[in-house]
Amino acid sequence: NGRATAEVHPENAPKVQRAFELRAYEGLLVEQIAERLYTEGFFYTPSKPRFPETKLYAILHDLSYIGFVKYQG
Repeated sequence: NGRATAEVHPENAPKVQRAFELRAYEGLLVEQIAERLYTEGFFYTPSKPRFPETKLYAILHDLSYIGFVKYQG
């Protein structure tokens, strides 16, 4: 049918969803979100458990995470 699909990464989805919840419902700043994710057991990677603030900022400002995907232009 010519349509492309975006797939949710099963391991990362809960981390990203929680970051958006903390921003939207609690109004936390990126620094605070990084700390909360860590204390709640949401780790960036096994070798680097804390989310880098720059990565969280990029995630929270990337429209593809909320369903806006640019396709062919």
